Amino acid sequence: MKKSTFYDFLNRHTDDNFEFFLNRAKEDVDYIDWHDFCLPMAYGDAAAEYKAVRNSCALFDASPVKKYRFTGTDAGAFLDAVMTRPMSRQKSMHVGYAVFCNEDGMLRDDGLLYKFTEDNYLLMVSELDHDEYFGTISSQFNDLKIDEVSSSLSGLAFQGLRSCGVLNQLGFADIESLKPFEIREYGFGSSSLMAARVGFTADLGYELWFEPALNKDMEKAIREVESLLGFDINGYGLTALNVLRLEGGFVVPGWDTAQTFEDNKYERTPTELGLSWVVDLDQDGDFIGKNALLKERDEGQRFHIMGFTIDQECDLEDGSDLHAAIDGHAKKVGTCPSVAWSYGLSCWVGLASVQFDYYRKNFDYHLHIKGQDIQCRPAKLPFVNVTRYRVVPAPLK
Repeated sequence: MKKSTFYDFLNRHTDDNFEFFLNRAKEDVDYIDWHDFCLPMAYGDAAAEYKAVRNSCALFDASPVKKYRFTGTDAGAFLDAVMTRPMSRQKSMHVGYAVFCNEDGMLRDDGLLYKFTEDNYLLMVSELDHDEYFGTISSQFNDLKIDEVSSSLSGLAFQGLRSCGVLNQLGFADIESLKPFEIREYGFGSSSLMAARVGFTADLGYELWFEPALNKDMEKAIREVESLLGFDINGYGLTALNVLRLEGGFVVPGWDTAQTFEDNKYERTPTELGLSWVVDLDQDGDFIGKNALLKERDEGQRFHIMGFTIDQECDLEDGSDLHAAIDGHAKKVGTCPSVAWSYGLSCWVGLASVQFDYYRKNFDYHLHIKGQDIQCRPAKLPFVNVTRYRVVPAPLK
């Protein structure tokens, strides 16, 4: 297991070094393997990390994310053939949420697509290695070059209430005017970096991407800003991130789907995940999975995603079965792939994948855990609406 780029920097407020952590840690309990790098569940106190985002500013080491660069006059056409909407139409120097499916219409993966020019894109994907997949499809295009460039860029996400103010103090002038999903280039140290107003916390936030030669300069600059502003800018791990993203109603391939593609009953289409807004079935061009999604539109979807809350103390696990009381009997009507305790709402929040026939039927939903029925209350997504998430100009304090 490799140490990610900013592990030591984000872990500096705890007593455990990386080697000590790995010696006592268990995979999928204390950390996950993220493209061969260690992503800890927490650098210290997960609740404090969550609160740092909602009440101040915290950092996430995004460096291990898989990155693909597409260049050439056919780059846009390639992406349009793979993604579920024409990504080539997005504005230059903007980020788009990209979703792509397999031929069965099941969500293969998602990610953020950075468009710099008409022939230069950068895709950052959530889960899978797509080298072979992209390589096979690219043979249909002439002027197209695809490079896996994961190691060429370091990334830090600055998220939370004071993230804009922190970046302003780092020297990024007029950062508050940056619109959601807009990209801007800034000079930094001996080189430059790109800043985008994006994030996965349902809060005000930005991602910075830069060449690894600037890593130490970035760490030094953050320390100086901490001293200037009088507070620590801590890191946050997967536990806090999972709560933050669930509060925003964001889905994750591989967590909210099986992503093995061995059996479609464990996979979901974009519509079944609440992502129909990123699928354009009326476009003239074809994309992988379009025929299957057209059939789904005609025949109906199998599942619907539903938010739920639980106030009761209980031992919840991802993947629990969801039941409903129907004609006096408990019937399994879905699963709950993602659950987390919300430190802000003081209750369990989760996403349920409900069989469409049993969605919005005013049923009494429950989970059956250790011989006990745990009541679930359906909830509208997202669970939280942080007003600063989209406001322009962004607050500086």
